[in-house]
Amino acid sequence: MLLTPLARDTGWVSLSLLIGQQLIADGAVTAYEVAQVSLRQAITPDRILGRVNATIRFTSHLMMLGAVLLGGILGQTVGLRGTLVLGSCMAFVAAMWLVASPVRTMREVPPAT
Repeated sequence: MLLTPLARDTGWVSLSLLIGQQLIADGAVTAYEVAQVSLRQAITPDRILGRVNATIRFTSHLMMLGAVLLGGILGQTVGLRGTLVLGSCMAFVAAMWLVASPVRTMREVPPAT
């Protein structure tokens, strides 16, 4: 993601960055989504699973809306490349937060409470 703002034109470098993003990052996001939903379903009691899923989806979409608005404001004030760099750095911080969490070392699904 940090290499995308370096693309200057519509040439081969830009195309390779776009293809790399589609092949690597999008596949990783899909694997992450499957794993996190599976873990959530395994540890959440059946009686509240619908409410938990609805709450996660609602807050997730609300955060996406806020990020779109913030990205538009930053794009106008900082510029496109600066906004892309800032967004990439924020995604890196979010990923490091997940890497530092106990989820990374989890090998078995904890029993439901």
